[in-house]
Amino acid sequence: MIMFKVLKWRTHKDSDEFTNDIALIFPAGYMEPEYGGIAFLPLNKEQLHEGTLCLVCGWGHSHHSASRDTNSLQGLYVPIINAETCDKLFHIPGTICAGLETMAGPSIGDSGGPLRCDNKLAGVVSL
Repeated sequence: MIMFKVLKWRTHKDSDEFTNDIALIFPAGYMEPEYGGIAFLPLNKEQLHEGTLCLVCGWGHSHHSASRDTNSLQGLYVPIINAETCDKLFHIPGTICAGLETMAGPSIGDSGGPLRCDNKLAGVVSL
């Protein structure tokens, strides 16, 4: 189990139930990268193009119908969906959509996990 002390945390100043639902956690000291648990990723600053494969991961439900989270870190590569389709689905400016037509992808309990594209942090899972 990875444990660390938190110096402070901040939620987004414009957070509400549906938008800007994110927070930053500032550790009290140095955190050593740990394979499979903690990784330091540079932020993506490029436009993501439709079809770009990105990795999502988390400890959420292994199936949408599962009643509880898994004890194993799950990961899946999902393609970026075009911005026009994403906007029609969610009507939230700035949202990045990624997923498969088979409904395979992040599940309940995966929110807050990374959307990792080209080895950079491109987004955060929100369900």
